[in-house]
Amino acid sequence: MRLLDGEVGELGVYDSETHEVRILVSENLEPDTVGMVARRGEGLMGRVVQTKKPLTVMDYSHWSGRLPEYQNRGLYSGLAVPMLMATGEVLGVLAIGFVSHEYRFSENDIRLISLFAQQATVALRNARLYEEARRRAEEAETIRQAGAVVVSTLNQEKAIDLILEQLAQVVPYDSASVLLFKKGVLTIVGGHGFKDIQAVLGLEFSLDRSNPGAVVFLEKKPAILTNITEQNPQFNQKSGDNHIIHSWLGVPLMIQNQPIGILSLDGHSVDQFNKELERLVIAFADQVAIALENARLYESALQSASRFETLYKLSQLISANIRSEEIYSAIHEATSELMETEFFSISLVNESEGLVEDVYMVDRGKPTPLSSRPLGQGLFGSVLQTGKSILFNTFEECMVEETGAILIGDTEEDEISQSILVVPLKIGSRLVGVISAQSYKPYAYTDTDLELLELLGANAAIAIENARLFDEVQELAITDPLTGLYNRRKLIELADSEFTRSVRYERELSAIMVDCDYFKHVNDTYGHTVGDQLLRRLAELCSLCLRRSDILARYGGDEFMVIMPETGPAAALKAAKRLHRNVSSASFETNAGPLTFSISVGVASLNKSCKNLEQLLERADFASYVSKDTGGNRVTRWTPSITRNR
Repeated sequence: MRLLDGEVGELGVYDSETHEVRILVSENLEPDTVGMVARRGEGLMGRVVQTKKPLTVMDYSHWSGRLPEYQNRGLYSGLAVPMLMATGEVLGVLAIGFVSHEYRFSENDIRLISLFAQQATVALRNARLYEEARRRAEEAETIRQAGAVVVSTLNQEKAIDLILEQLAQVVPYDSASVLLFKKGVLTIVGGHGFKDIQAVLGLEFSLDRSNPGAVVFLEKKPAILTNITEQNPQFNQKSGDNHIIHSWLGVPLMIQNQPIGILSLDGHSVDQFNKELERLVIAFADQVAIALENARLYESALQSASRFETLYKLSQLISANIRSEEIYSAIHEATSELMETEFFSISLVNESEGLVEDVYMVDRGKPTPLSSRPLGQGLFGSVLQTGKSILFNTFEECMVEETGAILIGDTEEDEISQSILVVPLKIGSRLVGVISAQSYKPYAYTDTDLELLELLGANAAIAIENARLFDEVQELAITDPLTGLYNRRKLIELADSEFTRSVRYERELSAIMVDCDYFKHVNDTYGHTVGDQLLRRLAELCSLCLRRSDILARYGGDEFMVIMPETGPAAALKAAKRLHRNVSSASFETNAGPLTFSISVGVASLNKSCKNLEQLLERADFASYVSKDTGGNRVTRWTPSITRNR
């Protein structure tokens, strides 16, 4: 608003799913418009979303497209500009106006506000990415906690209640119930959010396809009812505590690709559930199914109560860890407590490469080299194809079955695995890997050992998946989404560590700032998509020109920073010149064809006058500006005497 001395202003965020613009910020409008909604094509903001072009209105009170909500707000003139992402998608709309007098917006006004809108788009998009990363982290932590609940109790009712409590933290349901298939009907065996849970427990529902829960169970697919009155009037039933359901979400409970029941969520409002919430509920349904299966297995193996108690305690240890390496070791330790494991391995599916990759392998206490193999190959591949566990107590048994087993150990007979257990790791019905316990002695394992390893494997699969989700969230928090390089925050973290080490041990350290010349011209001429392509290509080229020990990050916009440990002024300058030369001579493939461009480079090195990391980075940045001020396309080393041409 201050850019044009505007009297009122609004910022609206566009939702591409609902096709609505929601006012996020409102300035000087009485009453406040925050929270108001305009459909795509309606009103000033709605039309800007539709056209993706700025729109001015000189006399808003007589404009045919005005919204009724703005009828009595005394608005004379208004300007709205789209907030466009590099992909061309509309993120929102920025609007300013005048209420005391008519104002005629010039082309310069429109360009100025549009430029500001671009900057606001970047800030808002970054805020969204941060919020998404934070939300994902919270979801991953909640799912991890639910996984811990699975192994915290073998009591069916308690496990269900605890998991549904966790689910309520991330999914806004009003009541939830777990139904198991027993004697030809679906029976409620647990629930949360009901006024009188005892009135609900034991209710039975037939497998009639008029019942959405029955359809979910029979077809083994989730289902959402956003408006029950319209979509399924016969569903308009009342639960045991007499509350009417308007929205419903059902997810099957699966064990080894077979349905055992459903997880049912009720909502008192229309449109309470969507596909994003469905994704979260599926993850929790896996936890519920595992909890139910754990209880069943526990009850069916009371004769091995002491071993199950050991399993329970060790599974808690698995769930207490969050990093992959620690989880793998904990799974190995837990298995070794339950049975003989001279050889132990964990292998995971890499679907994109079509491989089974070893991630953990220990032979008689010593780590062994990891490898990978095609999905359908060998003993592990056989288990992944069938989804069924195997137990062999002699090597001859394994060979007779023609499993294509890959031998473990030396070629001597006494060094070949004789007893072999292999159990698939499953998340719901999805096979994610295998774990294997092996012994060089024949007849080392029983059916009970197989059952125990299957139960441990169910917990292990959840723990491994949670670790993967955690790793993804951590990677998102430190990575620039466009280039795949470290972001500025991670650069500062790593650089600070290197600076401290260099000062403490009197080691050399240098920094290089790379700034693209005339990059705005590239965006203005070819569009932001091409600009993004150039930045990605530049990041790739810079990576190829640097050492493994160098730290490369996107510093901001079209700027890149390199931290070079154990590197003095002469070597840093040489590296900067090599980088500059390679970029200047390169032709970058884009949607607009091959393009070339130049960079301005600044180099700074640690010396006694450099008091902290910030000063080192500022010197490299200043040197890059000197390069740019003198025409660009050059390398400048910082010295106390360099100055900028302004």
